[in-house]
Amino acid sequence: MLYGLKSQLTGKTNVDMNISWLYKTFENNANSHDFNGLNWDIKAEWKPLQQSVFTAHSAQSIKDPSEVGGYILVTQYGLSYQHFWLGTRFSTLLDYSFTSEDYKKTEQGST
Repeated sequence: MLYGLKSQLTGKTNVDMNISWLYKTFENNANSHDFNGLNWDIKAEWKPLQQSVFTAHSAQSIKDPSEVGGYILVTQYGLSYQHFWLGTRFSTLLDYSFTSEDYKKTEQGST
């Protein structure tokens, strides 16, 4: 199931959002539980001036590890500021991003 939204809230604010419910089965490992979880990818931009852009973003997804029967939960958060010089010829970008990759092994009977 996937829902998406792209909106220009004002002339200076944009939001782009995708939210989904992910269901994954591990067919190669009978001892593993299936995965149910929320995935998202959200980005919001605010342009207070023509040459300035503030951006906030967040995302969560899963990816397959090298082992059978588990998954990696990837979570990302970030803030950035971009300033354009001489129109759009040059820009300066200040960005902070945090990414977490958490390996989950989902075997039945484990706590």
